[in-house]
Amino acid sequence: MFVIRILALCLAATGMCIAQSPSTVRWQFSAETISPHESVLVLKASVLPGWHVYSQQLPEGGPAPTRISFHPDTGYQLKDSTVEKGEAVTIHDRTHDLEITWYAGSVTFMQRILIDHKPLTVRGQIEYMTCNTQVCQVFRQPFAILLRN
Repeated sequence: MFVIRILALCLAATGMCIAQSPSTVRWQFSAETISPHESVLVLKASVLPGWHVYSQQLPEGGPAPTRISFHPDTGYQLKDSTVEKGEAVTIHDRTHDLEITWYAGSVTFMQRILIDHKPLTVRGQIEYMTCNTQVCQVFRQPFAILLRN
């Protein structure tokens, strides 16, 4: 009976490990100071080989675009929209019959902010989809970027 319980526990643990899918993107978060009252938030995605992450600008009816949201705070104000930089690939996707853009390798998202005071922590979340030739996965990545004097 003891051996059966141990085997059942091992099988259950193995199933849990297989069911948890690691992210195909590693994120790094930082800030660059422009002036005492302006900074650029930098959200850099390093994508595993064979995978890609989609642009923020995709047409309706296609894959899920990358969406970056910032938690409201009286200590800062967003300036303009979030810019993405990297080697973009634009293709005609036959599945959706649309032109879509993605990034393989890496992409950096940058958001300018006006700052009321420091220190300040800017919090938010990134929702993104990564795909390879066989499967797509959706992830949510929270972030917190500390701005110091």
